[in-house]
Amino acid sequence: MVFCAVFAGALSVAAPAQQDAGAFTLDGYIRAYIKNSPAVVQDSNALKTAEIAYQNQTINLFLPSSGASAGATPLTKGESPHFDGPYDAGLYVNWNIFNSGRDYLAYIKAKNTLQTARMRFKNAMQDRVLAAINLFYKFQLQEKLLESARRDLADKREQYEFTSLLYRDGQKSYTEMLYSENNLKDSELRMARAEADFASSLMSFNNAVSRAADAPAKLDYELEETDAPQDASYDEDLQTAVKNREDINSAILRLHNAQIDRKLTLINNFPSLTADFSFNNNTRDVFGARQND
Repeated sequence: MVFCAVFAGALSVAAPAQQDAGAFTLDGYIRAYIKNSPAVVQDSNALKTAEIAYQNQTINLFLPSSGASAGATPLTKGESPHFDGPYDAGLYVNWNIFNSGRDYLAYIKAKNTLQTARMRFKNAMQDRVLAAINLFYKFQLQEKLLESARRDLADKREQYEFTSLLYRDGQKSYTEMLYSENNLKDSELRMARAEADFASSLMSFNNAVSRAADAPAKLDYELEETDAPQDASYDEDLQTAVKNREDINSAILRLHNAQIDRKLTLINNFPSLTADFSFNNNTRDVFGARQND
């Protein structure tokens, strides 16, 4: 439930939350992660290209082409040139009504390509949201492990000092003191590993949102309780899973485009049948005498 809400918010453009202060909520970190991801720009540009291609094919299929022209020839009489004719003006409209289905197939192909680009963009965004969530909670885990290692080291050091004191008073054996000392050394090693893992996690956490690698980071998080999902039948789960698999849907659209390419190839191998509607109006004015073509 938390992931769905965060992903929906990450798709919209927003300023990173608490980035300057070094404190991050999960939602704020995801937004900052996406904002600083160069791959997002590439995916967005690919989607815009597909949208433009779809719009162009829609215009070619449903709207006529039109144009206008005008011209005048200057004549020189006396000291300065001036316009004394001829003047030409024209307007034309052309609408391709039928061309053996080429425009319609190209329109369907562009529509499928746009849907595929949207699915690819959505999948890419989901991958980045999951990557941001993984970095966020990995850093949280390393932070907790480091704190646990510190407490354990403090306890082992206190225990060793107390055992050493009892050993000097003759109340503990040498074996017991060595055992306590070994526990202290093991705790120091765990502390060193925890510090190294925390530093590595902090570096990855900061680099993903374009911050200094060693900049301190603070997490502001609160786990929300969610209701347990209701049981569903196996068939319903399977249908939902297949329906939401964007890679399957994208593959189906690519298959449709391949079939369209095959149809276009067959059409191009035979004589084509076209039907156009055209309107053309030219007006010419020469020395005050207007003529229409």
